[in-house]
This record gives sequence, structure tokens and C-alpha cells, in this order.
Amino acid sequence: MHPDGNAPLLHPRHGGPWVSCAGAGRIMKNRTPSPSMPPLAGGTATAGFLVAMNVILFVALAAIYGRGISHAALFVSDTFVFFDGIHRILKGQSPNADFWSPVGPIPYLLPYFGYRITGTFSGAVEMGSLLLAAPTLTVASVLLWRRTSPVMALLILGTIAAVIVVPLVPGQGANQISHAMHYNRWGWGLLVALFLLGLPGGNGRRWAFLAAVLCGGLLVGLFLTKITYFLVAVAYLALLATLPGNGRSNALIALVTGAALLTVITLFSTGVIFGYVHSIQEALRSDSAVRGSYFDVAFSNRDNIGILILATYAVLLRPGLSWRSLALVGFIMVSGVAIIDQNYQFKFIVSLPVAFAILSASAAADASDRFRIASIIVASAYLVVAPYATDWARVTLQHVRAPTGQLPGIQDPRFDNLYIYNSATDIADSQAADSSVDLYDGPYDMTSLLDGKIPISHLTRTEFLPVLEEGARLLKSLGADKSEITTLDFVNTMPLMVDASRKSRGYSWMHFGRNMSDDTLPEGAEMFKDVSYIAVPLKSATHPSVYRLLSHYGDYLTANTLVAGHSKNWVVLRHEPGAKG
Repeated sequence: MHPDGNAPLLHPRHGGPWVSCAGAGRIMKNRTPSPSMPPLAGGTATAGFLVAMNVILFVALAAIYGRGISHAALFVSDTFVFFDGIHRILKGQSPNADFWSPVGPIPYLLPYFGYRITGTFSGAVEMGSLLLAAPTLTVASVLLWRRTSPVMALLILGTIAAVIVVPLVPGQGANQISHAMHYNRWGWGLLVALFLLGLPGGNGRRWAFLAAVLCGGLLVGLFLTKITYFLVAVAYLALLATLPGNGRSNALIALVTGAALLTVITLFSTGVIFGYVHSIQEALRSDSAVRGSYFDVAFSNRDNIGILILATYAVLLRPGLSWRSLALVGFIMVSGVAIIDQNYQFKFIVSLPVAFAILSASAAADASDRFRIASIIVASAYLVVAPYATDWARVTLQHVRAPTGQLPGIQDPRFDNLYIYNSATDIADSQAADSSVDLYDGPYDMTSLLDGKIPISHLTRTEFLPVLEEGARLLKSLGADKSEITTLDFVNTMPLMVDASRKSRGYSWMHFGRNMSDDTLPEGAEMFKDVSYIAVPLKSATHPSVYRLLSHYGDYLTANTLVAGHSKNWVVLRHEPGAKG
């Protein structure tokens, strides 16, 4: 017995001192992991480390994606939605105020600035992505500073940088490269950065205030990008404000800062904000898309969700995981499923690394075996991201190598270095259309179009720009390029192709059952106000939209237009109100 009569003694080794069981427990508790097994959760992300990682990530991505090159193997029509937006801004229009869109102005303005830098539409979206990545990575670094391990911080910064910059719809394979719908990638990146406010721990009052104000800025960025991500961010901050801990005041400051900034922006850009809200309301009234259930989305992501649940269970095996951390992890998982269900996306909850970071920070609160559990959680986070990081790497390698896609083959330097790829489905659909339809040799008039006598066939991706150029030549031959033009299709491409004036208002894109419908479309007189020529494509990648628009406005166009000219793939109508009255 120990001389105090309370605790037995451990036999000393190698002549060491007698140690009580209580003392041994204290020694084991403070014992650090063996140097032979470097802990992934060890250390803290210092300012120097974070600055170095930011510089390396940004310089590497800028060197690859800042060269004015674009690849498109998917969603070429969606790509031209934002090329059209760039052209509208060049002609003096404002996003959401002069052309209507249920996504915010940032997805239009940053590609516009990208176009100003590159001088071409090719690479404009990629350059805009770089312009967004720089401040987002900076804010994320402030939020990560001394609150997680370097290994975990690297994963989160890498995820933010990749999802914002690499032109790939999250969860798609590398062979489906496309910078279309970049607003979804940007929303993920901004949201991941904001979620970092929920990490346990802090760095004093000044840091807390700075972090909260920066998150208020992220909140504004999310609103001006896409409302879905903004609503998730508001809900996350509201949850954080109700939970115990130092994050409560931070969340409240972030919400107040975001509200104040949005108020100022609304005062100075009333048309933009009100137009944005109006487009969201119209999209909500029109939306008839059939999506899978949340269960279907969760099942598609069962591997990643399963790993997160196992990581949570590992932490729960030892006491100490707060309900605060558990609530935030659960919110990140559930909100990720909801976002995927709303997006054109099927897999990859991009925000999951933050959930693992919260778990690892909770598990590493002391230096017992929980420290090893924290390292396993960090490794699990890498395991979740690894398949998608592989696709990011493959897409990046494709941008480095000599391009293998087909160039547009048109005489327009604005599209230099835009490489487009066909899919097997494209080729099959095109062959089926070409083999089943005879050449039309009747009159090109609205009656023939409405009766379906003039076929509108499928357009493959590699035909996209050559067919647009054909339409541009037709319009120029009619002298229409000096007038106001609109295209009766999913996206209004013709004014962009002939560099026409942009005075008329209209939709950024026209997707029935998503952002507009027969019930929400304006009357023909309003829709075609100030328009002199209407281009109707006879070959379109989005031919259902052409048919629906012809059906909706057929009576008006029959009474108020004349056929000005036609080519193999286009009919151009001259708008003359009352021409046949």
C-alpha cells in the first residue's frame, strides 16, 4: 500500500519510482499518440499553413482554368444561358431586372467579369469561378484557423476550391464535363465555408466578431447566387443560435450582418432584387418537375451517409460528444439530401467534410484514445471525398492535356478554345431523326409550323454552334442583325450570335414546368414588344421547348408575323403587329 494508505502501488520498472494507480491514470490520460503513427487529427491549422494552402490551391487552379478554355460534354444549351447573360450585360442590361431568372445576379456578373478578362466566352465561366474561389477560400481559412487539424483543413479547402472551380456537376463522372449550372457548384462552395462557423472552439472575441461578419457576407453571396442555399444557410445559423456555446452570438451577428447588407443592396439595386424575387415566385408557381423522394436521394448517397453515421457512432462510444455537435452534423446531412433533391444532381453531399470536421474536433477534445478516434474520422472524410476528387483530377488533367473534343468550326473568335463532345445518345437521337423525316419542300409559314409539317429535329452537341452560325448568316442576309431579335427556344441565342441590340426584356431561359409555364407566360403583345425578328430553329437540342412555345404563341404569331426567310435549320419571322388583321 502507498504510505497514505489509500492507493496500491505499481511495481516500478527499470528502477523507476513507485506510481499509484491514480497517478498512472493521469499519465495515460495525458499520453500522446506514438510518433510511429502520425495522427491525422494532430496539430492545428496555423495561419502560415492556411495562407500557404490558399496560395498553392489558387495558383494551381488559375494556371489551369484561367487560360480561356472550356470543355462541354453535357448541357451545352445551359452553357449558352450564361453566354447570353454575358452578352446582355455587355449591351447594358442588368441581371434579374432586365432579364428574368430564378437564380441571382452573381452567376451572371462573375462570368461577365471573366469575359472581360479572357476576351472570349470560352473560359469566362471558369474565370468567374476563380474570382469567387479567392474570397471564399480566404473566409474559410479564417474560420478554420486553429480550430481543426491541418489535414482536415486541407480537405475542406480542397473541396471548396474544387467544387467552385472544376467544371463538373457534383456527382457526375469526369466524362460528363460541363461548366453549366455553375451556380449549384458555387452555392455548395459558399455553403461549406459558412458551415465552418459551427466548428467547436474559437480564437477570442475579435476573431469571433470577424468570423461572424464574414459569414454575414457569405449569407449575402448565397442569396445572390441561389435561394435554395441561402435558405439552408439561414436555417443553419438559426439552429446555431439556439444551441449552447460560443457559436450563439456568432450566428446572431452573422444573421444581422447579412440582413443589413441585403437591405443596403436592395436600396441601391431595387430592380435587380425585386426582379429576382418575382422570378423565384414564378418558378414556384410553375415548378412541376417530378423528383425522387428524400429517401431515394439518401439511398443514392447511402455509402457516404453510412460512413458519417459510423463516425458519429465511434465518437458516441466515449462520453463527451455534445448535443450541439450532434445537431449540427445531423443538419448538414439532412440539408445536403434536400439540396440534392432540388438540384439537377444525384450524388455527393458536398458539405459532408464539415460534418466530419465537427466530429473530429469533438473527438480530439482530449488526448486519450479519443484522439485516435478523431484521426479515424479524418480518414473517413477523405474516404468520402476520394471518388469525387478522382473525377476532379481527371477533369483537371483534361484541361492540361491537348484537347480531344471537336472545335465549333465557326468563324467567331469569341468561341475560340470551346471544345464540345457528343455522347452516344446524341448520335443515336440524331440518326433516328434524320432517318425518319423526309426533307420538307412545302411553304415555310406559321400554319405549317403549327401543324407540325415542318419538322423540328434533334441537335447534337457538336452541331450546336454550326447551326447557330447558320442562323446568324440568315439573319445578317436579311439585315436583321441591326434590329431587336428573339429566339423561340430554350435559350435566346441569336442576338448573341449576331451581336444585336438588347433592349427587350425576357426570360434568361425558358424551361416549361421549371421557371415558367403556360399560366405564367405573358401575352404575345407583351412577350414580343420591341422585337422585330423572331428566329425559330428547325433543329434544336431542346426541341420540346420550341414546340411548346409555338403552341402557346401560335395564334399571335400567325396574326402578327410574316416569314422573312428560311434556311435548312431556321425560319425567321418578321414581327409586324396587325400584319394580317
